Amino acid sequence: MHTEGRAGPPGAAPDLRAGDRVVFSLAGAYAWNISHHDFLTHPRPGFHFLSGDAPAP
Repeated sequence: MHTEGRAGPPGAAPDLRAGDRVVFSLAGAYAWNISHHDFLTHPRPGFHFLSGDAPAP
């Protein structure tokens, strides 16, 4: 799902369902490279790097 340019409140994703994949570009202060990796012992995220011409995983 790509919501950029859709009408509605910022961040609204009415079609989002459990199990859908979500991409956060430019995550700002919450980016992995400056976070405390073991904070609250949450599991570490997976990273998937996609190019513009690559199919989604």
